[in-house]
Amino acid sequence: YAPFLATLSYINSGMISPTFHAADEESFITLSDDLCGTGPFMFDSYTPDVEVRMSRFDAYWKNVEVGHGAYFPLVIYAIYDDANTAHNAFLSGAIDANNMASDQNIATYESEDDITVYHFTDITGKPSLVYQYMGVNNEKYNKTWRKAFAFAVNNTYIIDELRLGNAFRSYTAISPGYGAAFNSTLDPLTNNKMVPDDGNITVARMTMQAMGYGETFDLYADAEWIAQAGSSPFATVTYTYNLGNTFRQDLGVALTEWLKLIGVAVNDDGVEWSQFLNYLYDVTEPGNEADSGWNHLGIYGIGWAPDYLDPYNMLDPLFNNMSGSNSAQVNDPKLQAMMAAALEETDVNARNIIYQNIQGYMATEGFNHIPMYHSLVLGVHGGDIYGVPYNAMGALRIYPLFRGPFRT
Repeated sequence: YAPFLATLSYINSGMISPTFHAADEESFITLSDDLCGTGPFMFDSYTPDVEVRMSRFDAYWKNVEVGHGAYFPLVIYAIYDDANTAHNAFLSGAIDANNMASDQNIATYESEDDITVYHFTDITGKPSLVYQYMGVNNEKYNKTWRKAFAFAVNNTYIIDELRLGNAFRSYTAISPGYGAAFNSTLDPLTNNKMVPDDGNITVARMTMQAMGYGETFDLYADAEWIAQAGSSPFATVTYTYNLGNTFRQDLGVALTEWLKLIGVAVNDDGVEWSQFLNYLYDVTEPGNEADSGWNHLGIYGIGWAPDYLDPYNMLDPLFNNMSGSNSAQVNDPKLQAMMAAALEETDVNARNIIYQNIQGYMATEGFNHIPMYHSLVLGVHGGDIYGVPYNAMGALRIYPLFRGPFRT
């Protein structure tokens, strides 16, 4: 199991007491059971949709090493349904940090004397490992359809307009932040099989014509394609997103215009967050199996963040045909075989080459997702919070944090 060491370094692997949970050595430990951990805080309570509370654990083993316990006696994770609510809570001082900071609010935060915005990517050159993408239902839309969709999308617009420049383009699920595992040859300027930054409507239309759609239409004129989308579309694709997410809502508006250019209509399917999760987690509704869970999805906007520092953690959940997180229903034998090879290859250099080959396949042949971007890493918190361990994984550690005088 090649990612073994990376898995051990994942914080959840090191916080469960092997003594207390000895009877669980061959079973899963569920969060609803009594837990005994080895971390700096104790779990106090969880109020669904409201908060999680934890109190300082003064017997934490590392306290002896560093000479003190956690600085905060109480930690509260506040749960918000949408970014606007989190934004208002942060501005009012109800919370000390905003992990849901929207691009349009960054300038406001930077203008406030009592708020710190730390531009981690700009300062360190280390990009985020988080992957934002449009999932495409691989069961409903074959590789040719997915290619047409991908070439119709304008990634420059997504980054410059929808993300206000606070992101950089993603070609696959593996970020440049992974270093040697990243395929640095993924360059649409030199590889005409890749989707250019601005998309390529001509290639998208040629792909449609190869499937028998719009064969007599002008490749270089919009009118016929747009008219077809409005009157008798070649396909109607459902775009699902969670209401209250401004970016995903605006993405749907843009996607509608882009797909019109290849004669395809888009059905706006904004739903509440809980319903969106039911689709993503493949929760089927009795009597409505054909249009619930994954079967409901057409195209949807979502992101994925790694739990441990190995690219396999980006690939296995999203593309393994046995994964419960494979909401795009990817079932690609070639991709599956390459992933299996990566899982078994324990030589780091050889495994990185496999990861690079996987990325090349995804970007030019598989089109399993429509990759969008990796975020710039920003730390957004109160100006009196210090000791923040900023990192490309987006992981939050409370233990070293402390409160001091406001920065000026």
